[in-house]
Amino acid sequence: MSKSFTEHERQLIKQNLINACKECWKQYGYSKTGIRDIVQRANISTGAFYQFFSSKELLFMTTADEYQKELDQILYEKMKIDSSKHGLAEGLKALAIELSTMSWLTSMWDEWPLIIQKLPPDYMEQDFHNDKIRMENLISEYELIPKKSLDMATQVVDCLLSSMFQFDFTVSGTKEAVDFIIDTTINELFE
Repeated sequence: MSKSFTEHERQLIKQNLINACKECWKQYGYSKTGIRDIVQRANISTGAFYQFFSSKELLFMTTADEYQKELDQILYEKMKIDSSKHGLAEGLKALAIELSTMSWLTSMWDEWPLIIQKLPPDYMEQDFHNDKIRMENLISEYELIPKKSLDMATQVVDCLLSSMFQFDFTVSGTKEAVDFIIDTTINELFE
């Protein structure tokens, strides 16, 4: 019989699982991290784990969503300084640098197809829908004028973000190249 948790306990345990996932992810990467590693760090049983997540992949995606919120703050900080498309470009440039420092994310890139295969069928569609809502909110809040459809703008920015953590900013000229790509892309997407 599984233990029932209060809502407060549920929130604490879920956050402990996410934190343990972050630690394991950084240390071992996706494929070498097992549920056993995560539950040991979170100090819960494997059975209790399944009261919170139906799979390791869903925990990983929830953890990635938490990182997304942190990254959104970087973007919004730049947009507060300059609410035009130029501020958006500066925010994306700051994200590119931040993403390039996340070795746990870089190590996961090759494993991404494995993760996606194990997610519920509609998960990625819902994830894109959430990205579209974030883009729509950004456009609305900062009164950006898109030249392309919301779907296109979202897809392009998603593609841009997903490639950013692969850049090595220690190589001469990389920052300038990334800045050019971002500036050109944003100029094509927004008035």
